[in-house]
Amino acid sequence: MAATVGVPFAVSVLDLPDAGYVWRVERAAAALELVEDAAGAPRDPPLAGAPAGRRLVLVAHAAGLHVLVLALGRPWEPAPVERRTVEVSAA
Repeated sequence: MAATVGVPFAVSVLDLPDAGYVWRVERAAAALELVEDAAGAPRDPPLAGAPAGRRLVLVAHAAGLHVLVLALGRPWEPAPVERRTVEVSAA
């Protein structure tokens, strides 16, 4: 994923909120800062069990290749059920 130093960029994922599963930043390079973590608007009409969008907004504070690790899990469980690694190339 490409980013510009100092300019916010977004990573979009799908949560499963009815089951308690939410994406979070598990690990980020020191040059990456999470500035917003926003759940998407509920569906209209609501559908039980349907995925919902989540938008993670970050800023890269230095040029280079930075690693971001996202984890999908329930807050009350010790281990995530899925991880995603995103490579951020900031210039």
